[in-house]
Amino acid sequence: MIALRAALAAEPGPAAWDEICSAAEGASEPDVAEAALRLRAWPYRLRRMPDRWWAQRQAGEHRPWHRLATHRLLCWNHPEGGVSALACPDDLSVLLLGTGPEGNNWPGSTELVVPKAEIDAADTEEMPEDDELPAVLATLDVAGMAWEALFSPDGSRLVAGFDAVTSPEPGLVVYGRDGQRRHTVPVRAAGATDPDEPDLPFLRLAQSRDGRLIAGAGGPAQAVAVAEVATGRVLMTAAGATGPVALDPDGRLVAYADAAGQVCVREVASGRLIATAGAGLARVNALAFAPDSAYVLAAGGADPTGERPAARVLSVADGGPAGPVVVAADPDAVLDSWAPFACWSTRASWTGRRPWVFASDDERAVLMDGSTGEIGWTSVEGLAVGAFTSGGEVFLTADPGGVVAAWFLHTLAGD
Repeated sequence: MIALRAALAAEPGPAAWDEICSAAEGASEPDVAEAALRLRAWPYRLRRMPDRWWAQRQAGEHRPWHRLATHRLLCWNHPEGGVSALACPDDLSVLLLGTGPEGNNWPGSTELVVPKAEIDAADTEEMPEDDELPAVLATLDVAGMAWEALFSPDGSRLVAGFDAVTSPEPGLVVYGRDGQRRHTVPVRAAGATDPDEPDLPFLRLAQSRDGRLIAGAGGPAQAVAVAEVATGRVLMTAAGATGPVALDPDGRLVAYADAAGQVCVREVASGRLIATAGAGLARVNALAFAPDSAYVLAAGGADPTGERPAARVLSVADGGPAGPVVVAADPDAVLDSWAPFACWSTRASWTGRRPWVFASDDERAVLMDGSTGEIGWTSVEGLAVGAFTSGGEVFLTADPGGVVAAWFLHTLAGD
């Protein structure tokens, strides 16, 4: 512990972090806990997981000192159309990258890639060379922009939702981990009679804790639907959903936001509306159920202008607020929750001790604790895309330059 304490006493910087990582290897649990406490004063961006720790983690060899690292760079792609969707299984062994249109000739694509074993953070300011690009495992068979994608909790399959404008085949498509299509989820518009009419596209997705059910909402049809992932069988549909959607852990309840900004909760089995609650936000852009299904977190912008990221916990039983509106603690965290990019890119997750909210617009992005407003991560680069893994322990980000990072939420929160 003497060497570790000496390294911790140094001025924060890359060299000092390298010394800390070397000294921490083999340290006892109490010593690692003490180091983690002292490192909370450090800038979190300096605490990148070393390549050797990453190799151990991916081999299943978890070490106590791994939790000193806040993040790991996964790949560097630099797509001209920007990143539109991100997804990873909990083990971070494969990464889904959706890219947007490039001019009038390329509608966008979605690839499964292997995270890089080594990335030099200093080089990511330039265009990547061919040998720095991630290895592509598969390209999904739908040409067009994916709005959102989710891996199942066991990582064996994924569901992607494609855009109705850029894609000739919009809607929800289920794929295997190998990128091979399993089937589509055929959700049709109410009253549709033409068999050639395309399935409804959904901008936002959610899944049950076991990955058995998938929910889609929003899109031009402004509808919500819940279906079985394994079969594509649609269990429930309802009109009036403007974007964000959430399934409770057991897949018994679905929540969505309506055009009036209210949060609606329905039973999946019957479709019955059991609660409607006003969140007291200027706009609702993301939803997440609590682990016990008793509450729903609504995230968006604070009244009256919607320029501050905010969240509120709502009670399913009472159909009303369970606490005050929580606003981002950083006064510089000013975001336009009405911006189109913010409307579809905001994400919420509530799988562990605390709810998390990611919000992004054209100029800034922020990750905050939805129960306190405490900031866990920020970026002054606009158009940042974020996603949570299904287990809720890792938060993924992609900046406009295509640099993708995995952020370890327990470490960011100091848990």
